[in-house]
Amino acid sequence: MKQKVQYPDFTEQLKAYKTRYNKTLMACLNSEHLSEKMFFSGEFTMQVLYEFIELYEKKYPERKQAFKKFFRRNDNGFFHHMAKIKCMSYMLDEKTVVRMSELMNKRNGIYMQLFTESNPVPHGASAYFGRDFWGRPRIMYYEIDSKSRLHPPYKTFFHEFGHALDSLMVRGSGFLSDRFRCTKQAEYKELSYDHSVNQICVNRVKTVYTKTIHEWAELDVQNDIIQAAMDLFQGRISGNSRRRYLSLTISPLKKYYIIDYTVYHLFLKPDGCEQLAGLSGKLYFEEISDLYHDVREVMNKTIFANYKNMIVLPKDLFGGITNNQLGGGHSSDYWFKGNRRINKVSREAFAGYFEYKTTITDSVFQKHLINPYQCMPNTEAALGAMLGVVLRK
Repeated sequence: MKQKVQYPDFTEQLKAYKTRYNKTLMACLNSEHLSEKMFFSGEFTMQVLYEFIELYEKKYPERKQAFKKFFRRNDNGFFHHMAKIKCMSYMLDEKTVVRMSELMNKRNGIYMQLFTESNPVPHGASAYFGRDFWGRPRIMYYEIDSKSRLHPPYKTFFHEFGHALDSLMVRGSGFLSDRFRCTKQAEYKELSYDHSVNQICVNRVKTVYTKTIHEWAELDVQNDIIQAAMDLFQGRISGNSRRRYLSLTISPLKKYYIIDYTVYHLFLKPDGCEQLAGLSGKLYFEEISDLYHDVREVMNKTIFANYKNMIVLPKDLFGGITNNQLGGGHSSDYWFKGNRRINKVSREAFAGYFEYKTTITDSVFQKHLINPYQCMPNTEAALGAMLGVVLRK
Protein backbone atom coordinates (compact mmCIF):
# COMPACT_ATOMS: atom_id res chain seq x y z
CA MET A 1 0.00 0.00 0.00
CA LYS A 2 1.40 3.36 -1.02
CA GLN A 3 2.06 5.57 1.97
CA LYS A 4 0.55 9.05 1.80
CA VAL A 5 3.13 11.82 1.83
CA GLN A 6 2.87 14.05 4.90
CA TYR A 7 3.58 17.73 4.32
CA PRO A 8 4.30 20.32 7.02
CA ASP A 9 1.31 22.29 8.26
CA PHE A 10 1.83 26.00 7.56
CA THR A 11 -1.72 26.97 8.50
CA GLU A 12 -0.86 29.71 10.98
CA GLN A 13 1.80 31.26 8.76
CA LEU A 14 -0.55 31.29 5.77
CA LYS A 15 -3.28 32.81 7.91
CA ALA A 16 -0.89 35.63 8.84
CA TYR A 17 -0.15 36.28 5.16
CA LYS A 18 -3.87 36.43 4.39
CA THR A 19 -4.37 38.94 7.19
CA ARG A 20 -1.65 41.14 5.72
CA TYR A 21 -3.19 40.77 2.26
CA ASN A 22 -6.63 41.85 3.40
CA LYS A 23 -5.20 44.74 5.38
CA THR A 24 -3.44 46.02 2.26
CA LEU A 25 -6.61 45.60 0.21
CA MET A 26 -8.58 47.68 2.68
CA ALA A 27 -5.91 50.37 2.73
CA CYS A 28 -5.85 50.58 -1.07
CA LEU A 29 -9.56 50.19 -1.70
CA ASN A 30 -10.44 53.88 -1.90
CA SER A 31 -7.45 54.65 -4.07
CA GLU A 32 -7.99 55.28 -7.77
CA HIS A 33 -4.79 53.29 -8.29
CA LEU A 34 -5.65 50.12 -6.42
CA SER A 35 -4.07 47.87 -9.03
CA GLU A 36 -0.79 49.79 -8.90
CA LYS A 37 -0.61 49.89 -5.13
CA MET A 38 -2.03 46.49 -4.29
CA PHE A 39 1.22 44.52 -4.58
CA PHE A 40 3.70 47.37 -4.37
CA SER A 41 2.89 49.14 -1.14
CA GLY A 42 1.66 48.53 2.35
CA GLU A 43 2.28 45.18 3.99
CA PHE A 44 1.83 42.95 0.94
CA THR A 45 4.55 43.76 -1.58
CA MET A 46 5.63 41.56 -4.49
CA GLN A 47 8.37 40.10 -2.31
CA VAL A 48 5.79 39.11 0.28
CA LEU A 49 3.59 37.74 -2.50
CA TYR A 50 6.34 35.37 -3.66
CA GLU A 51 7.00 34.30 -0.07
CA PHE A 52 3.31 33.51 0.36
CA ILE A 53 3.11 31.50 -2.87
CA GLU A 54 6.21 29.47 -1.98
CA LEU A 55 4.83 28.62 1.45
CA TYR A 56 1.34 27.89 0.12
CA GLU A 57 2.64 25.52 -2.53
CA LYS A 58 4.68 23.63 0.04
CA LYS A 59 1.44 22.95 1.90
CA TYR A 60 -0.58 22.27 -1.27
CA PRO A 61 1.79 20.82 -3.91
CA GLU A 62 -1.16 19.45 -5.92
CA ARG A 63 -2.41 23.01 -6.42
CA LYS A 64 1.02 24.10 -7.57
CA GLN A 65 0.84 21.36 -10.20
CA ALA A 66 -2.68 22.40 -11.19
CA PHE A 67 -1.67 26.02 -11.83
CA LYS A 68 1.44 24.88 -13.68
CA LYS A 69 -0.81 22.99 -16.11
CA PHE A 70 -3.21 25.93 -16.25
CA PHE A 71 -0.46 28.34 -17.36
CA ARG A 72 1.39 25.74 -19.46
CA ARG A 73 1.20 27.73 -22.69
CA ASN A 74 2.70 30.94 -21.30
CA ASP A 75 6.34 31.99 -21.23
CA ASN A 76 8.34 33.89 -18.63
CA GLY A 77 7.22 37.25 -20.02
CA PHE A 78 3.98 36.78 -18.10
CA PHE A 79 5.57 35.52 -14.90
CA HIS A 80 4.57 38.44 -12.66
CA HIS A 81 0.99 38.38 -14.00
CA MET A 82 0.73 34.66 -13.36
CA ALA A 83 2.09 35.13 -9.84
CA LYS A 84 -0.53 37.77 -9.02
CA ILE A 85 -3.37 35.65 -10.39
CA LYS A 86 -2.05 32.69 -8.41
CA CYS A 87 -1.88 34.74 -5.25
CA MET A 88 -5.41 36.09 -5.62
CA SER A 89 -6.67 32.55 -6.28
CA TYR A 90 -4.80 31.06 -3.32
CA MET A 91 -6.40 33.67 -1.08
CA LEU A 92 -9.86 32.26 -1.77
CA ASP A 93 -11.79 29.97 0.53
CA GLU A 94 -10.98 26.27 0.42
CA LYS A 95 -14.01 25.12 -1.55
CA THR A 96 -13.41 27.63 -4.33
CA VAL A 97 -9.69 27.05 -4.81
CA VAL A 98 -10.19 23.28 -4.63
CA ARG A 99 -12.82 23.40 -7.39
CA MET A 100 -10.63 25.65 -9.54
CA SER A 101 -7.63 23.35 -9.07
CA GLU A 102 -9.67 20.25 -9.90
CA LEU A 103 -10.75 21.69 -13.24
CA MET A 104 -7.18 22.67 -14.06
CA ASN A 105 -5.74 19.29 -13.08
CA LYS A 106 -7.98 17.11 -15.22
CA ARG A 107 -6.37 15.22 -18.09
CA ASN A 108 -7.89 17.64 -20.58
CA GLY A 109 -8.55 20.32 -18.02
CA ILE A 110 -8.96 24.02 -18.50
CA TYR A 111 -5.91 26.06 -19.47
CA MET A 112 -5.18 29.73 -20.08
CA GLN A 113 -3.49 31.69 -22.86
CA LEU A 114 -2.21 35.21 -22.18
CA PHE A 115 -1.47 37.86 -24.83
CA THR A 116 0.10 41.30 -24.62
CA GLU A 117 -1.68 42.44 -27.79
CA SER A 118 -5.39 42.94 -28.44
CA ASN A 119 -7.64 40.32 -29.99
CA PRO A 120 -6.93 40.36 -33.76
CA VAL A 121 -10.51 39.33 -34.62
CA PRO A 122 -12.63 42.39 -35.60
CA HIS A 123 -14.77 43.37 -32.62
CA GLY A 124 -13.34 40.37 -30.76
CA ALA A 125 -13.69 40.13 -26.99
CA SER A 126 -10.69 41.09 -24.90
CA ALA A 127 -11.22 37.95 -22.81
CA TYR A 128 -13.47 34.95 -23.18
CA PHE A 129 -13.99 31.33 -22.22
CA GLY A 130 -14.37 28.75 -24.96
CA ARG A 131 -12.87 25.57 -26.36
CA ASP A 132 -9.88 25.08 -28.63
CA PHE A 133 -9.74 23.11 -31.88
CA TRP A 134 -9.52 19.82 -29.95
CA GLY A 135 -12.43 20.70 -27.69
CA ARG A 136 -10.34 21.46 -24.60
CA PRO A 137 -11.63 24.28 -22.37
CA ARG A 138 -9.52 27.41 -22.26
CA ILE A 139 -9.55 31.06 -21.27
CA MET A 140 -8.22 33.55 -23.81
CA TYR A 141 -6.98 36.69 -22.09
CA TYR A 142 -5.80 39.58 -24.28
CA GLU A 143 -4.03 42.83 -23.35
CA ILE A 144 -2.88 41.36 -20.06
CA ASP A 145 -1.02 44.54 -19.08
CA SER A 146 -4.17 46.66 -19.26
CA LYS A 147 -6.18 43.98 -17.44
CA SER A 148 -3.69 44.08 -14.60
CA ARG A 149 -4.61 47.76 -14.12
CA LEU A 150 -8.33 47.18 -13.68
CA HIS A 151 -9.97 48.08 -10.40
CA PRO A 152 -9.58 45.55 -8.83
CA PRO A 153 -6.85 43.94 -10.95
CA TYR A 154 -7.50 40.82 -13.02
CA LYS A 155 -11.22 40.87 -12.28
CA THR A 156 -11.75 39.77 -15.90
CA PHE A 157 -9.87 36.56 -15.16
CA PHE A 158 -12.26 35.62 -12.38
CA HIS A 159 -15.24 36.55 -14.55
CA GLU A 160 -14.09 34.20 -17.30
CA PHE A 161 -13.29 31.47 -14.81
CA GLY A 162 -16.88 31.83 -13.62
CA HIS A 163 -18.00 31.03 -17.18
CA ALA A 164 -15.67 28.03 -17.17
CA LEU A 165 -17.09 26.70 -13.90
CA ASP A 166 -20.61 27.18 -15.24
CA SER A 167 -19.85 25.26 -18.43
CA LEU A 168 -17.76 22.46 -16.96
CA MET A 169 -20.40 21.54 -14.40
CA VAL A 170 -22.55 19.93 -17.12
CA ARG A 171 -21.83 17.01 -19.42
CA GLY A 172 -21.45 17.88 -23.07
CA SER A 173 -22.33 21.39 -24.24
CA GLY A 174 -24.31 24.01 -22.39
CA PHE A 175 -24.15 25.86 -19.09
CA LEU A 176 -25.56 24.97 -15.70
CA SER A 177 -26.88 28.51 -15.25
CA ASP A 178 -29.21 28.08 -18.24
CA ARG A 179 -31.14 25.32 -16.49
CA PHE A 180 -30.57 26.02 -12.79
CA ARG A 181 -33.77 26.74 -10.87
CA CYS A 182 -34.04 28.14 -7.36
CA THR A 183 -37.09 27.93 -5.09
CA LYS A 184 -37.53 30.65 -2.48
CA GLN A 185 -40.02 33.05 -1.00
CA ALA A 186 -40.01 36.44 -2.69
CA GLU A 187 -41.97 39.65 -2.94
CA TYR A 188 -43.63 40.46 -6.24
CA LYS A 189 -44.57 44.13 -6.80
CA GLU A 190 -47.43 44.98 -9.13
CA LEU A 191 -49.05 48.32 -9.92
CA SER A 192 -52.76 48.63 -9.33
CA TYR A 193 -55.35 51.36 -8.98
CA ASP A 194 -57.74 51.51 -6.03
CA HIS A 195 -60.93 53.14 -7.33
CA SER A 196 -62.46 53.32 -3.84
CA VAL A 197 -59.81 55.77 -2.60
CA ASN A 198 -58.69 57.10 -6.00
CA GLN A 199 -55.05 56.13 -5.42
CA ILE A 200 -52.23 54.35 -7.21
CA CYS A 201 -51.16 51.31 -5.22
CA VAL A 202 -48.37 48.77 -5.28
CA ASN A 203 -49.50 45.27 -4.44
CA ARG A 204 -46.77 43.36 -2.61
CA VAL A 205 -47.42 39.66 -2.91
CA LYS A 206 -45.12 37.36 -0.96
CA THR A 207 -45.17 33.77 -2.06
CA VAL A 208 -42.86 30.88 -2.90
CA TYR A 209 -41.64 30.83 -6.48
CA THR A 210 -39.45 28.46 -8.47
CA LYS A 211 -37.59 30.38 -11.14
CA THR A 212 -34.50 30.32 -13.34
CA ILE A 213 -31.78 32.89 -12.72
CA HIS A 214 -33.01 34.90 -15.70
CA GLU A 215 -36.56 34.88 -14.32
CA TRP A 216 -35.35 36.00 -10.88
CA ALA A 217 -33.50 38.86 -12.61
CA GLU A 218 -36.69 39.84 -14.43
CA LEU A 219 -38.57 39.94 -11.13
CA ASP A 220 -35.90 42.07 -9.42
CA VAL A 221 -35.70 44.50 -12.35
CA GLN A 222 -39.48 44.91 -12.46
CA ASN A 223 -39.67 45.45 -8.70
CA ASP A 224 -36.93 48.08 -8.82
CA ILE A 225 -38.40 50.00 -11.75
CA ILE A 226 -41.82 50.11 -10.09
CA GLN A 227 -40.26 51.29 -6.84
CA ALA A 228 -38.26 54.04 -8.57
CA ALA A 229 -41.35 55.26 -10.44
CA MET A 230 -43.44 55.34 -7.26
CA ASP A 231 -40.67 57.12 -5.35
CA LEU A 232 -40.67 59.81 -8.03
CA PHE A 233 -44.43 60.23 -7.88
CA GLN A 234 -44.47 60.37 -4.09
CA GLY A 235 -41.60 62.85 -3.83
CA ARG A 236 -39.11 60.59 -2.05
CA ILE A 237 -36.64 61.19 -4.87
CA SER A 238 -36.57 63.64 -7.76
CA GLY A 239 -35.21 63.78 -11.29
CA ASN A 240 -34.03 66.64 -13.46
CA SER A 241 -36.84 66.62 -16.02
CA ARG A 242 -39.75 69.08 -15.95
CA ARG A 243 -41.70 66.34 -14.11
CA ARG A 244 -44.89 67.08 -15.98
CA TYR A 245 -46.23 63.73 -14.81
CA LEU A 246 -46.84 65.38 -11.40
CA SER A 247 -49.21 68.00 -12.80
CA LEU A 248 -52.28 68.54 -10.62
CA THR A 249 -54.43 68.68 -13.75
CA ILE A 250 -53.78 64.96 -14.41
CA SER A 251 -56.15 62.66 -12.54
CA PRO A 252 -54.74 59.87 -10.33
CA LEU A 253 -56.15 57.29 -12.75
CA LYS A 254 -54.31 58.89 -15.68
CA LYS A 255 -51.14 58.97 -13.61
CA TYR A 256 -51.56 55.26 -12.98
CA TYR A 257 -51.70 54.65 -16.73
CA ILE A 258 -48.59 56.80 -17.22
CA ILE A 259 -46.61 54.70 -14.71
CA ASP A 260 -48.04 51.44 -16.04
CA TYR A 261 -47.11 52.27 -19.61
CA THR A 262 -43.62 53.45 -18.68
CA VAL A 263 -42.85 50.32 -16.67
CA TYR A 264 -44.46 47.54 -18.68
CA HIS A 265 -44.47 48.89 -22.25
CA LEU A 266 -41.15 50.74 -22.28
CA PHE A 267 -38.56 49.50 -19.76
CA LEU A 268 -39.67 45.86 -19.82
CA LYS A 269 -39.83 45.66 -23.62
CA PRO A 270 -36.75 45.28 -25.85
CA ASP A 271 -37.98 48.06 -28.17
CA GLY A 272 -38.91 50.51 -25.39
CA CYS A 273 -36.83 53.37 -26.81
CA GLU A 274 -38.49 53.05 -30.21
CA GLN A 275 -41.92 52.89 -28.63
CA LEU A 276 -41.23 56.08 -26.68
CA ALA A 277 -40.10 57.89 -29.82
CA GLY A 278 -43.26 56.71 -31.57
CA LEU A 279 -45.41 58.47 -28.94
CA SER A 280 -44.08 61.89 -29.91
CA GLY A 281 -46.94 64.34 -30.41
CA LYS A 282 -49.51 62.03 -28.84
CA LEU A 283 -51.49 62.59 -25.64
CA TYR A 284 -49.37 62.32 -22.46
CA PHE A 285 -46.14 61.84 -24.42
CA GLU A 286 -44.42 64.63 -22.46
CA GLU A 287 -45.46 63.18 -19.11
CA ILE A 288 -44.39 59.65 -20.05
CA SER A 289 -41.11 60.95 -21.49
CA ASP A 290 -40.34 62.89 -18.30
CA LEU A 291 -41.03 59.86 -16.11
CA TYR A 292 -39.02 57.57 -18.39
CA HIS A 293 -35.95 59.80 -18.29
CA ASP A 294 -36.23 60.46 -14.54
CA VAL A 295 -36.39 56.72 -13.80
CA ARG A 296 -33.29 56.20 -15.92
CA GLU A 297 -31.51 59.05 -14.19
CA VAL A 298 -32.23 58.09 -10.59
CA MET A 299 -31.53 54.40 -11.15
CA ASN A 300 -28.24 55.12 -12.87
CA LYS A 301 -27.24 57.34 -9.96
CA THR A 302 -28.05 54.70 -7.37
CA ILE A 303 -27.90 51.15 -8.66
CA PHE A 304 -25.29 51.68 -11.35
CA ALA A 305 -22.95 54.19 -9.72
CA ASN A 306 -19.41 53.65 -11.00
CA TYR A 307 -17.73 53.08 -7.62
CA LYS A 308 -14.40 53.88 -9.23
CA ASN A 309 -14.79 51.08 -11.77
CA MET A 310 -15.26 48.38 -9.16
CA ILE A 311 -17.56 45.42 -9.67
CA VAL A 312 -21.24 46.32 -9.79
CA LEU A 313 -23.13 43.07 -10.31
CA PRO A 314 -26.52 44.43 -11.48
CA LYS A 315 -25.37 46.73 -14.26
CA ASP A 316 -25.05 44.17 -17.04
CA LEU A 317 -28.09 42.23 -15.84
CA PHE A 318 -30.36 45.29 -15.96
CA GLY A 319 -28.97 45.93 -19.44
CA GLY A 320 -29.77 42.38 -20.47
CA ILE A 321 -33.35 42.55 -19.21
CA THR A 322 -34.18 46.05 -20.53
CA ASN A 323 -32.06 45.97 -23.70
CA ASN A 324 -29.70 48.55 -22.21
CA GLN A 325 -32.42 51.06 -21.39
CA LEU A 326 -31.06 50.72 -17.86
CA GLY A 327 -27.59 49.64 -16.85
CA GLY A 328 -25.43 48.42 -19.68
CA GLY A 329 -22.46 46.21 -20.33
CA HIS A 330 -22.79 43.90 -23.28
CA SER A 331 -24.09 45.54 -26.43
CA SER A 332 -27.72 45.25 -27.44
CA ASP A 333 -26.97 42.72 -30.18
CA TYR A 334 -25.55 40.37 -27.53
CA TRP A 335 -28.97 40.13 -25.92
CA PHE A 336 -31.41 40.66 -28.79
CA LYS A 337 -31.75 40.23 -32.53
CA GLY A 338 -34.42 42.76 -33.32
CA ASN A 339 -37.04 42.12 -30.65
CA ARG A 340 -36.14 38.45 -30.31
CA ARG A 341 -34.02 37.50 -27.31
CA ILE A 342 -30.96 35.46 -28.29
CA ASN A 343 -29.20 35.34 -24.90
CA LYS A 344 -30.63 35.25 -21.40
CA VAL A 345 -28.77 36.91 -18.56
CA SER A 346 -28.14 33.70 -16.59
CA ARG A 347 -24.60 33.02 -17.85
CA GLU A 348 -23.37 36.58 -17.38
CA ALA A 349 -25.10 36.66 -14.01
CA PHE A 350 -23.14 33.68 -12.71
CA ALA A 351 -19.81 34.85 -14.18
CA GLY A 352 -20.36 38.29 -12.66
CA TYR A 353 -21.33 36.76 -9.33
CA PHE A 354 -18.22 34.57 -9.26
CA GLU A 355 -16.14 37.65 -10.06
CA TYR A 356 -17.91 39.50 -7.25
CA LYS A 357 -17.34 36.72 -4.72
CA THR A 358 -13.70 36.10 -5.53
CA THR A 359 -11.98 39.37 -6.39
CA ILE A 360 -12.41 41.10 -3.05
CA THR A 361 -13.81 39.80 0.22
CA ASP A 362 -17.50 40.13 1.00
CA SER A 363 -16.95 42.47 3.93
CA VAL A 364 -15.27 44.97 1.63
CA PHE A 365 -18.22 44.95 -0.75
CA GLN A 366 -20.75 45.25 2.05
CA LYS A 367 -18.92 48.31 3.34
CA HIS A 368 -18.18 50.10 0.08
CA LEU A 369 -20.73 49.01 -2.52
CA ILE A 370 -23.87 50.09 -0.74
CA ASN A 371 -26.92 49.83 -2.95
CA PRO A 372 -29.79 52.04 -1.73
CA TYR A 373 -32.33 49.85 -3.52
CA GLN A 374 -30.86 46.51 -2.52
CA CYS A 375 -31.50 46.00 -6.17
CA MET A 376 -31.21 42.29 -6.92
CA PRO A 377 -31.76 40.32 -3.69
CA ASN A 378 -33.61 37.44 -5.34
CA THR A 379 -31.11 37.06 -8.17
CA GLU A 380 -28.22 37.16 -5.72
CA ALA A 381 -29.86 34.47 -3.57
CA ALA A 382 -30.37 32.25 -6.63
CA LEU A 383 -26.76 32.77 -7.71
CA GLY A 384 -25.56 31.97 -4.20
CA ALA A 385 -27.55 28.74 -4.31
CA MET A 386 -26.03 27.84 -7.67
CA LEU A 387 -22.51 28.62 -6.47
CA GLY A 388 -23.10 26.30 -3.53
CA VAL A 389 -24.04 23.51 -5.95
CA VAL A 390 -20.99 24.21 -8.14
CA LEU A 391 -18.58 24.09 -5.21
CA ARG A 392 -20.10 20.89 -3.81
CA LYS A 393 -20.29 18.96 -7.08
